[in-house]
Amino acid sequence: MPERTESTASLNEITQYRVYTIRWIQLIVYILSTFTNAISGMTFAPIESQASTFFHITATQVNTLAIVFLFLYPVGTIISIWLSRKMSMRMTMIIGGLLNLGIFIRLLSLITPEYGYAALLVGQIFPALAAPFFLNSTALFAARWFAPSQRDIATAICSMANPLGLAIGSL
Repeated sequence: MPERTESTASLNEITQYRVYTIRWIQLIVYILSTFTNAISGMTFAPIESQASTFFHITATQVNTLAIVFLFLYPVGTIISIWLSRKMSMRMTMIIGGLLNLGIFIRLLSLITPEYGYAALLVGQIFPALAAPFFLNSTALFAARWFAPSQRDIATAICSMANPLGLAIGSL
């Protein structure tokens, strides 16, 4: 029986990647989205006592506003994975960005701070669901938009946006 071998021509082929200059602008937008999402998750943790006084809520309720990001991460991951398989990466990032804009719902709590906890919580839920849209697609973003020699740099830059956002949010 003859032995099967692979064609050496397919092994020696060099894949040429077409890269676009707009990828750097998209990288900046991706970083800003991840950065602002991290800031929104950390907003109330450093000012827990001031927030509880201003909104007339307990310390536990203020801490819940930060913890909601942790509890909703698995739910957001499932949604983001499902959407990334059903839609394009662009559409998935747009949906994540729109969910991230849910933070503006928190502004409704400033109308009547005594009764604004529901608006605060809902305003935290949307960005909490958006977090996995950005955090789980860092390598995929780099793989789709950057040449192999630039992917590690793009992944590192994207990965640093979340910790930097958390640090700035803590300040």
